[in-house]
Amino acid sequence: IQKNSLIKKGEAVDAYTFSLEQQRILQELQNRGFADFNLNYISLEGDSSNLDKRIDYFVKILNPANKKNHKRYTFGKINVFTNYRQDQLLSKTDSVFYNGKFYHKDSRKFVMKLKSIDNNIFIKSNKLYNRDQHYKTINKLTDLSTYKFVKLSPYIDPVQDSVINYRVLLTPHVRK
Repeated sequence: IQKNSLIKKGEAVDAYTFSLEQQRILQELQNRGFADFNLNYISLEGDSSNLDKRIDYFVKILNPANKKNHKRYTFGKINVFTNYRQDQLLSKTDSVFYNGKFYHKDSRKFVMKLKSIDNNIFIKSNKLYNRDQHYKTINKLTDLSTYKFVKLSPYIDPVQDSVINYRVLLTPHVRK
C-alpha cells in the first residue's frame, strides 16, 4: 500500500499529513479483513538527525496485546429483519433464504421486494471483511425511503472467532 502514500519523497510534511496517512493505512487494512485493527496499532516515526532539512519516516505496525498477529475476519451469516421493532422477538419471525442471506418478517408479506433490499446490501457471506462494504450497505439501505431506521449489528460467530455474523435491522416508516 506504500505506492498510495500521502507522504511523498521531497515534499514537506506536517502532523496533519501524518494523521491522514495513519487514517489511510487504517482504512486500507480494515478493507483487507482486519476488522478490529485501529489507530493504536500504527506508529509513524520520523528521524531528522541527518540535519539536511530532510526527514526519514518509518511506519511500524504494532501487534495486539498478548497476540503474535492481527486476525483477519470474513463476513459470516447475514440475517436481514425487514420489519424490525425493538420489542420484536427475533426468533419468532418467518424467514426466507435469498441470495446467500436470511430475510425475516413477522407479517404476512415483506415490506418491499427482497431483490430491492438485496441490491443495497454489499456485505457477502464468506468474503473477507471490508469496512467500505459495511458502510456502503448502511448508506444505501438508509437511502431507501421505505425505512425509517437502519442498523447493522455485527457479532463474532460463537463457533469461529474469525467470522463476523450480521443482523441487519430495518425499521419501516409507520403507515398512516
